Order: sequence, then C-alpha cells, then structure tokens
Amino acid sequence: MDETTRMEKMLYEPTDSRSVNPELSSPTSPSMKARQVPNKLSQFLISFFRSPDIYATKLFAFLKICIFVLLLLGIIFILSKIYTEQGIVILPFEISKNENLSGITIADQLTAELMRIQQIHNISYEEVVLPTSGGQFSSTFSAEQSLGNLEMVVPKAEVVEFSMANIGTINAGPGSLSLGNIIIAFKNICPGSKPVTTIRGSLQRYGSTIVLVAVLEGSKVQSWMVRQPVDSSNEEQLHEMIRNLAYMIAHDRSQSTISAKTWEGLKYYTEALDAYHQYKLSGNTDDLSLAGNYSLKAISSEKGYVRPFGLLASLESTYAMIGRQNDAIEYCSKTIELNPTSAYGWSNNGFALENQGKFDEALKSYNEAIRLDPNYATVWNGKGFVLYNQGKFDEAIKAYNESIRLDPNFASTWSNKGMALNNQGKFDEALIAFDEAIRLDPNFVIALNNKGLALNNQGKFDEAIKAYNESIRLDPNFASAWSNKGSTLENQGKYDDALIAFDEAIRLDPNFASAWSNKGSTFENQGKYDDALIAFDEAIRIDPNLASAWSNKGSTLENQGKFDEALIALDEAIKLDPNLASAWNNKGTTLENQGKFDKALIALDEAIKLDPNLASAWCNKGSTLENQGKYNDALIAFDEAIRLDPNLASAWSNKGFALENQGKYDESLKAFDEALRLDPNHEAPWDGKGITLEALGRHTEADAAFAKARELGGN
Repeated sequence: MDETTRMEKMLYEPTDSRSVNPELSSPTSPSMKARQVPNKLSQFLISFFRSPDIYATKLFAFLKICIFVLLLLGIIFILSKIYTEQGIVILPFEISKNENLSGITIADQLTAELMRIQQIHNISYEEVVLPTSGGQFSSTFSAEQSLGNLEMVVPKAEVVEFSMANIGTINAGPGSLSLGNIIIAFKNICPGSKPVTTIRGSLQRYGSTIVLVAVLEGSKVQSWMVRQPVDSSNEEQLHEMIRNLAYMIAHDRSQSTISAKTWEGLKYYTEALDAYHQYKLSGNTDDLSLAGNYSLKAISSEKGYVRPFGLLASLESTYAMIGRQNDAIEYCSKTIELNPTSAYGWSNNGFALENQGKFDEALKSYNEAIRLDPNYATVWNGKGFVLYNQGKFDEAIKAYNESIRLDPNFASTWSNKGMALNNQGKFDEALIAFDEAIRLDPNFVIALNNKGLALNNQGKFDEAIKAYNESIRLDPNFASAWSNKGSTLENQGKYDDALIAFDEAIRLDPNFASAWSNKGSTFENQGKYDDALIAFDEAIRIDPNLASAWSNKGSTLENQGKFDEALIALDEAIKLDPNLASAWNNKGTTLENQGKFDKALIALDEAIKLDPNLASAWCNKGSTLENQGKYNDALIAFDEAIRLDPNLASAWSNKGFALENQGKYDESLKAFDEALRLDPNHEAPWDGKGITLEALGRHTEADAAFAKARELGGN
C-alpha cells in the first residue's frame, strides 16, 4: 500500500468500531458540522500531495502580483514626490577650521529659522475690540500672509535627490547599480520635472571678521552675506548671524509680495508677531512688552513700514483692557518720537488718550493724524469716538460719515454711528446703522448688543431681548449683553429674570460696575432698598467715577425718605457728569419731596434741557407744578410726558389728579382708568379714581376703588 492510499484510509476509516449514536451522526448534528472542517483540510492536504506543482505555480503567480502592486505604488510615490516638490533645500555649509558649528548644523539651523518665519506669518491674528463709552475701538493687524503661504524651504528628507540617494543597490552581474541614482535619473528625464533648488554656503574668518555667505543655485542665482567682527566671548554670535541670514533670504525670496522693504524691518516685525502670539497663548505680559519693543525696532529700522503700527495699536488696546493705560501712552509717545510724520502713530496716541478720558488731547492727536493722512478711515472713526464722549453727537456723526465714505465696509464705524444716533433719540436711524454693521459682519456681537439698546429705547422689549440673545449666543461670555438684557427685563417688570441676567454679567466680570448699578436699580424697583444700596455701593467701590451709580443711589435714598443723603449722592453724580439728565431729574424729585418746589423746577428744567425726550422729567415737572397749584402748566407737562411715552402710567395718574383738582371729573376718570390699564397694581390711581367717583356721586364704585387702594397698600 503506497503512502497516499494509507493516508486516505486513515482519513476515511473509523478509528473506533463501537456503534455511533444516531442522534450524534445526524447531518444536522453539531458534532457532524465540527467534523466537516477537518475533512476539508484533509481534502486540501490530499490534493496538495497529489499535485504539488499546480499549487506552487499558483503561489508564484500570487507573489508576482504582490510585487507588481508594490512596484506600482513605489512609482506613484516617486512621481508624487517629483511633481509636488517645492521650495529650497539647504546643503551643508563649508566652514573654516576651528569653528564650533559644523556645516550640517548651520544648514539645519538655517532651515529651521526659515521654516519658523513661515509659520509665524501663517498665523491669522484676531481683531482686538475694546468697548468704550462711545461705542468701540477696534484695531487690526496682519502678518505678511504671502510670506506665510510661500514654501521657502523644505527639509532634505522631503526631496527625491536627498531622500532616495542611498536607499540601496541592485546586483547586476559582476557589478551593482544604485537604486537611488536610477530613481534620480528617472526624475530628471520625466517631462515637467524641475531640478531641485539648493542653497550652498560657507563660513569663513578673515582676520578679525567672520563672514557667512549663502548662494542660491537654480534658475535664478542670488547670494547673501552677513559680515561681523569676531566676538570670541559671544557664543550666540554665529546663531544670530544665521538668523539674520534667514531673514535676508526670506525677504528677498518674497520681496515683490510683502510690504516690508528691508530685511531688518521684516525681522523685528516677525519677532514682534511671535512675542504677541506667545502672549495670547500664555497671558504673560512680559511677552506683550517684548512685542511692543520689537515693533518699535521695526519702525525704527524702516520708517515707512505700516504693519508694526497696527500691531502697536492692538498692543495698546490690550494694555488698556488689562488696566495698564500708562504703558499704552508710553508706547504711543515712543512711536511718535521715532516717526513724528506717521499718521498711524498719532492715531494710536489719540486712542490711548481717549481711553484715559483725556478727550481734548485725544482730539488734537486725531486731528494731527487727519492732517497727515486725510484718507485714514480709522482716524475719522476715532475722532467720532472723542466727539461722542464729549456729547457732541452731531460732530461725531459727521466724523463717522467721513470714515464710512472712505471705507463703507468698516462695520465698527456703522455701529459707533448707531450709538451716536441712539443717544440723539433717533432710534430708527440708529437701527439702520446697526443693521448695516450686522450685514457687514453677522457675528458682530457688539452691534447686536447696541441694536438691542435702540430697540429697548423704542419700547420694543421683546425684539431687544432677541438681539441680546443673539449676541449672547455668539459670545456667551459677553457681560455687557447680559447686563443690557437685564435692564430690558427690568423695564418689562420681570425683576427676578433681570436679576438672573445681572448676576450672570457679574459672574463673568465681577468688576463690571454698571452691572452692579443696574442690579441695584432692580432691587429699588422691588422696594428692596437696603439690597439696592449694597449693590450701588459695590458699583461705586469698583468705579468711584460712575455717575449713574451715584444717581441711582440718590434715588434709593430718596425713596427711603433720606433726602439730605440723597442730595449728597445726586450732587456727586452731577459733579462727575454735569450732562447726566437722570441725576438732575432725581435731584428735582428729591427737592420736590422737601417742598423746595422752585429749586426742584430748576433741576427738572436742566434735565429736560439735557434730554428733551426724558418723559419722566416732564412727568416730575408736572407733579411739582401741580403741588404749586399751577394745574394748567402741570397738564401741559403731563401731556408732553404722555406724548413721549404713552405707556407711562404715572403721567396718566398725575394728570388725573390735576384734572380732579380742577373739577374736571369726567376727564380725570378717563386718565385714572388709563393709568390703571397700564399698571393695575398701583395704589395712587385707585385712590384718585375713588375720590373722582365720590365727587360724581357714584358711591358704590368709589367704595370699590378705595377698597382696592387699601388692598394694594403702598404698592
């Protein structure tokens, strides 16, 4: 029996003569299924032993396919390397004897420096926006983006000539062929392939001078040289020379596409950008100072280089935001000293002065900048800032309009113009300006916030809330939007919701004095005068010059009957801001409560002069005139208050009392009913309505009105 027959018998004959359980031998039995697998393996082994040549042929064919696929992938890889190569390769430098650096080290450092320059200019820098009382100041700057997009240098390992030169050999009879050289030769004969561009160089000493030379080889030959006296005590000298050589190469390779005219200007601006980027990453103000110093060096080395001025403006904005205004002023002064004919320097100086509240000096700086460059749109915007803060809204709008004429796509100016119009009471025009700012920049959170202010002033509280919510959606950490939302909710009488919004603003910015002041106003409206005073005092502690907080504190003290203390707070508010109409209005009501009606009218007339659209001042004036028995004059004032704000319930209520005192009961009743329609939970109009009904002989209705007044008590 041959070997094959024996194997067949072993595989197919049972090894146990005992009977097999029919259930286990069933075709569907799991044990039978398990036995089918080794049977298939057995069949393969039998067929392999019977015809091994067939299987060997199949295996060899499979291996050939694998080799072909690998070869094809290799060719694709090589072709991709050939046709995607860009940039320059720096080869090892030749060096003189007794140098601490090798030629390879010099080439590697030069490569690293060039790649670093490219990376720095490939970063997108965000606009720095500084909110101010006049709107906002935005400063922008940018890298030399074309430099960042240019692939100036690539490591040797990414280039065919160097990455594949020593990958191995192929035996060919008595000799061998270099596989790397074959690939390089193939690259050179490929249509469309370009010879690699290289930089070679040398480092030599000539007496007391050390010279670093680099030569670009390729379709365009260029050379660069750095020469310095030998300083044997300075180990960093060679590294600095290599760095300077890198900036020379970077500048000359992209000279037609960048604004820097000298490699020194490019060097210092690049280092300034890097320092500023490090500050944004770490928050270390030493990096901020370093960025400022490098910017000044850039200006000093190249007078006409504009980009450093933009970076300095952003640095000065940043200093202002972190409370270091003196540093901002110092950099402005140094900038002007370096280049007194630069409009950019005067513009930056104007901004820094405006941020310190030195409006007259700021205006002089902006005017000088405009004299030097009348077409500088940012300066006109800055001038509008100052004029706005001086309360010169018409002049501010003229400046904003000139900025817009020069640059219609400057969203910040549209937003700032809207704020000036808003303060003039021109709410419809303000909304047009805000909408244009938002159209130009849909993510402009400040413009959305300002739009909410205008809508609030129109009494469109729901639309205002929508604008604030959109601003908050885009920037949940925008404390001003939370605070303004709280003020609108307060106007809607939603005091609890308003307090939530104010608390969020304060959580985001615990030193947000206006949010504390607004929170105090809400407590005052709830009758929580002690809580209100705590909030106002915190606002004043944070910002002792916040006139509105002093004014609101005075109003609360007045509500507590502490009239003398109230007048002290209100006079402080007026001293800080003589144009604060609300402070004059509150002072008028306090004097009225003291029975000093003539003085009260003087204060109220001043409030109206400052803000003719302040309905509450007209209402308070009417109340004072009514207390003097001047009912006709009082009614004129109440009607003006109602014209300005038809929903001012107190004006309707006071008008009802004036008419009642004149015996005009039917008209009086209508006024009280309108007051109660607007605010049904106010005691005074119910009481006045009861008196009027009693005078009309409608005693049952009068009793019901008096009962309602008693129910409401002091509410």
